[in-house]
Amino acid sequence: MTAEAVDVVIQGLVLTCWLALPIALAGLLAGVIGSLLQAITTWRDPALSYAPRVIAVSFTLGFSAPWIADEMTTFARMAWGAG
Repeated sequence: MTAEAVDVVIQGLVLTCWLALPIALAGLLAGVIGSLLQAITTWRDPALSYAPRVIAVSFTLGFSAPWIADEMTTFARMAWGAG
């Protein structure tokens, strides 16, 4: 691999982490809030743990999808040398 190819791969991996960050943080935040609610109320229903995470991740993914698509398009153009 050439140095240029290695740079593109590294940029792609960094971009992947950057794009996954909002979705992972939404799941983490929803999980912490759900766990706190379970600890406070002593209600041990699994739905109280999973449902808020699914909703938060879905909402965040839907909200950030245009930004993710734009960043991926910009990276693809850069990687293919068109921009």
